[in-house]
Amino acid sequence: MTDQKHTEGNQWAVILAGGDGQRMKPFIQSWLGYPKPKQYCAFVGERSMLQHTWDRADRAGHSENQVTIIDKSHNQEIFRQMETHTKGRIVIQPRNCDTAAGIFLALAYINHWDPKAIVTIYPSDHFIAPQEQFTKMIKETVSAVTRLKERIILLGATPNSPEGEYGWICPGHPLIRNAGFPVRTVKEFIEKPDQKTIQTLSRNGGIWNTMIVTAYGSRLWSLGELWCPDMMELFHQLRKVIGLPQESLTLERIYQAMPQRNFSKNFLERIVSHLATIELQGVLWSDWGRPERIIETLGFLRKKPAFPLPQMAS
Repeated sequence: MTDQKHTEGNQWAVILAGGDGQRMKPFIQSWLGYPKPKQYCAFVGERSMLQHTWDRADRAGHSENQVTIIDKSHNQEIFRQMETHTKGRIVIQPRNCDTAAGIFLALAYINHWDPKAIVTIYPSDHFIAPQEQFTKMIKETVSAVTRLKERIILLGATPNSPEGEYGWICPGHPLIRNAGFPVRTVKEFIEKPDQKTIQTLSRNGGIWNTMIVTAYGSRLWSLGELWCPDMMELFHQLRKVIGLPQESLTLERIYQAMPQRNFSKNFLERIVSHLATIELQGVLWSDWGRPERIIETLGFLRKKPAFPLPQMAS
């Protein structure tokens, strides 16, 4: 990465594409005949999940201000997929240390370039439709952050099953209404709860965590310093040398000591009093973490998958 000059106070997108999609690996291997992280796959049509995520960030107004986090093993694939996408910057992690490291690595650069940045975090391997309504909700979430400057706002999805592989949010009382969308406090945030807990959450109006998060970058950073001090000390070392000759070597060095931390489990669960949530309205969302979810979504939309349906038997 090279140092950049930006106007302060811009909207930024962090696009997380550093994972290997372990749950989908056997399915993709059987389908394609070789391993490929799911964010680089086109399960319907010709565009990959990552390319669709870039499109969402473009529509939401992030434009050039995008930082995509990848693993160094993804180099060849990412640059093939960038042929039609020239916006933003790619940051290559020396190794995958889970979602907290990926997010705070992106924030190290964004906060250096733009200390007043408003950041939206997008997982690159989720299905979302329709795009127009989703874009509207992202813009309203950004607007809500400008009014609730200390809050980390999570987009939640209305559950249609007792899903134990998602994080769950238990919304509290309304803080504000933003263009008709209520912004609520968060009473509880539980990553991948057991079925008994899910039953309780469902009775209390619990919603799924989509991992789409909007906040001031500086606010996320300060909370990271409080709850993940060992990780943040390493990223402080990187921030000091961004744009200098030793930047690349410093990035390699700090990742040798980087702890494995999950952003939801090891961060969001600890900062519940700082969270707020907006529930998606008129938007279909799924993480497509299992083949069955892909088939269910495409069947609902009456779309033909890019893989043969007998593949489901694999």
